[in-house]
Amino acid sequence: MIFWPSLIFPDMKRIPLILLLLSLVSHIAAQDLIYRKDSSFAIKARIVMNQGPERTYTLYNSGDSLIYHILTLKLDSIVYQDGTREVFNSQHTAELSPIPPEQTFKHHLAGIDIGAWMYKNARLSYEYFPFNTNIGFKGSVSVKVSPKSIEVWTNEDEYYDEQFLYMNIRGYSTWHATLGCNYYFFRPGSFRAITGLHYLVGAYKLSQVITDANYNVVETREIKKTLNGLLLNTYLYWSLNEYLSVNVGFDTPLIVNPQMRRVVFTAEFLLNF
Repeated sequence: MIFWPSLIFPDMKRIPLILLLLSLVSHIAAQDLIYRKDSSFAIKARIVMNQGPERTYTLYNSGDSLIYHILTLKLDSIVYQDGTREVFNSQHTAELSPIPPEQTFKHHLAGIDIGAWMYKNARLSYEYFPFNTNIGFKGSVSVKVSPKSIEVWTNEDEYYDEQFLYMNIRGYSTWHATLGCNYYFFRPGSFRAITGLHYLVGAYKLSQVITDANYNVVETREIKKTLNGLLLNTYLYWSLNEYLSVNVGFDTPLIVNPQMRRVVFTAEFLLNF
């Protein structure tokens, strides 16, 4: 049995920190879009009050704390962060109507995986939905950033060979890529469940350190192998707003050579376009 130490499940204490970061991003990403009748550009804002003949708002992501007022007769519509659109008719009254999620669904997702950094990897991904909102084809590339800092010595293999009594094995993937298909459960909205199968290919480096009975290093061997196999993905998809979303879940090896038996934690920030 060969371990893949770079993909060993990370310290559980780090996962709450990532979840906290995701919640902060959700709060930061919340914004409303105001459309005036005399302009085709949207005002990025946070609506303070949406009752009566005017709307009160503050500018989104602005350093000042000024509160602005605008009459509804000057407004065409307001799209709130939850996807609800407030439309103003010719009588200057407002009608609230939800936008069907399928109409605002983005067919491209480009992401960066901050969970991969826990394994000292840099990982980027891209997913495309060519047919509908439920089936996406996804590819990713991951590169080891600092392999020396994550090499883990394991005592899995011990043997007796004349005076050499002990051998350590350490290994990691120098790079790997995945390509596969995901199925999204539930309609587009805030939360969706994802599962998919992905083919894995890459390069793997295995180091063998042989010591004598006093644990003095006698010989170091390095073997390079091709990495390939099949992964099962299980994620929770969280839509923050029209343009940002998050994937949190696990990649589980089904058939991988060299063999590994550890799942990989994933936390992706995604740009929807």
